[in-house]
Amino acid sequence: MRKLHIVEVDENFSDIQKIYDLNLEAFPEEERIPNEKLLLISKRSSGKVFAYYDKDVFVGFTIGSYSKEYSIYYVWFLAIEKGVRSLGYGSSILDAVQEKFPQSQIVIEIEVLDPKSENYEERMRRFSFYERNGFEKTEWGVSYFGADFQILSKPAPFRCDDYVKFWNSLWKTKAPEVYLLKSIPEK
Repeated sequence: MRKLHIVEVDENFSDIQKIYDLNLEAFPEEERIPNEKLLLISKRSSGKVFAYYDKDVFVGFTIGSYSKEYSIYYVWFLAIEKGVRSLGYGSSILDAVQEKFPQSQIVIEIEVLDPKSENYEERMRRFSFYERNGFEKTEWGVSYFGADFQILSKPAPFRCDDYVKFWNSLWKTKAPEVYLLKSIPEK
């Protein structure tokens, strides 16, 4: 694995446009945080935006939040520059996250693995990537942005009660309903 240079992003970050451009390219509009709110929302939720570099080449970013109380690091977004995808940078970034938060359960949400979805193959590739990096499917899902997401965690087992408490403390609001995936209504 590559050892990446990590930079915490703030309003003075010199490569902020690279973060904004990748944000627009990597995430569907209904799931992404608008660029003009990206840093503000992360601050309001004790989140951090990290940029990752291989030497001086920008390779991607993460947005996530950490709770010492619940020992959870929640990855909201992970994005890799288009020109360097499939070169191991995603795995290197996940390794860097684990190294930065070694005692934490890392939690990620992906679109539910529904064989009826139009982009099922893409969803399976995404899941396979996380599985190769030590994440396990949980039996839990969550809905927001008008979509259903499956929760993955590392290490297992997923601590659902801690996750809900973490979410509530993060936003100072009630967490979206976490539900057993088998209860997803037919669409």
